[in-house]
Amino acid sequence: EFGLAMAVSMLLFGYLIRLGLIFLAVWLVKDTAWISFPALGSTIIITHLGLLFWEMKFVALSLAAPGLKPTGSNTST
Repeated sequence: EFGLAMAVSMLLFGYLIRLGLIFLAVWLVKDTAWISFPALGSTIIITHLGLLFWEMKFVALSLAAPGLKPTGSNTST
């Protein structure tokens, strides 16, 4: 299916672009004396994982009901 392949490739390239930006940010400050690499590394890891989980919530909602706006209440009985 072309749509599935397109979605997976967009996800992969989006991840690779984000990973490249993180690598670039660390590479630019690698020779500075005022950077604490354990603090920088833990900050990058924690914020990246937090953003991924936050984004995952919205992607799951849009893929579960494409074209429909999810509601906050469950009306089935």
